[in-house]
Amino acid sequence: MIVPVESRADLVAFIDLPGSLYRSAPGWTPTHRPSDLRFHDPVCGPFFTFGAARSFLARDGRRLRGRITAHVNHAHNTHHGAAVGGFGFLDAEPDSALVRSLLEAAEEWLAAQGVTEVWGPLEYCLYDRVGLQVEGFDRPLPMSAAYHAPGICSILEAAGYRKKRDALTFAVPTPQQVPEFICQVVDRRPIPGLAIRRYEPNRREDEARTVARIIDRAFDGNWLHFPFPEALMRFHAQEMAPILQPVNVLFAEVHGEPIGLVVVVPDLGPLLRATGGRLIPFGTAWPQTGQAGVEEVRRCIQGLGMPGLKFHPWLQAPDGRHGAHRHSAAVPARVHDVCGRGQPADGERVPPPERPRVRAPPGFREVAGGGVCYAGIVSRSRSRG
Repeated sequence: MIVPVESRADLVAFIDLPGSLYRSAPGWTPTHRPSDLRFHDPVCGPFFTFGAARSFLARDGRRLRGRITAHVNHAHNTHHGAAVGGFGFLDAEPDSALVRSLLEAAEEWLAAQGVTEVWGPLEYCLYDRVGLQVEGFDRPLPMSAAYHAPGICSILEAAGYRKKRDALTFAVPTPQQVPEFICQVVDRRPIPGLAIRRYEPNRREDEARTVARIIDRAFDGNWLHFPFPEALMRFHAQEMAPILQPVNVLFAEVHGEPIGLVVVVPDLGPLLRATGGRLIPFGTAWPQTGQAGVEEVRRCIQGLGMPGLKFHPWLQAPDGRHGAHRHSAAVPARVHDVCGRGQPADGERVPPPERPRVRAPPGFREVAGGGVCYAGIVSRSRSRG
């Protein structure tokens, strides 16, 4: 049965489904789960400021077997004078009838939006992951490429879809020095006024706008290009802020005018594979929920292999109820317990309403940086499944 994603629980199931489908596949790399939850949220997701989308799940009783998203990029269609819709986030068991049912649900929704042509897989637009994997299933993909199970391509072709463009992903050895041919090109064609500068993190939004302007000029005329949306620019700038440093983002300018850039980011795939899509792999549970909280602790530690639990200092106070959760769930003694101070990113201390902030309880200790940390932790990580 194909059902639309309507609730927060449905959205979480939609995000988590690839993990259950592909966990043992050597070529699958999970995406960053918290980013995905924000990206797909109709309230704060950047795509929903310039497009519309509908997500679907394939359910067989309580078991989830597939997912798909249908979307209309109004910014793209306005820019190109088109009536194109797309499907993406197609992940399913390689069953022809199942995949066809997902496609039919997406196509029916797109037809109701007035779409006359359907493209896919597109994860919303050019600036997200595009294309269908057709080879290289035995090696992990980079974060910029979407994994698809072998056999999906033939099912799409049987449904009437035909290749429109090639989308290539390259893997090249990292050179230890600048290749000779690049030096020769630079020597032959010097550019007067050319200067290279580094990314400035304290000017993040200004730098993001510069990136958007460069991309707009570089991609102008591309068949999927449309002016880089402000909301999408802000989203990516915020999500990538922790890994963007002056050393790995360089701008080329001529007389102060930006004309190009290069961004080198670390491959987070091995970390995401080890933590199930979390860069900070801590779970949480609410003492107020009783047995449900115990089950959540057990799921985080025993099911997902998370190395610890994080609690809000006054909404999830680590008191006796928290200890009962650990005991009831049979959590190993060496699992991390971390309690923050409730201090937002801007550094302003915000006390809880009409209630003093919880002090470090017995068994916890203050640590450098202003957190509260369980005294018995050791440095240890676990791989998921």
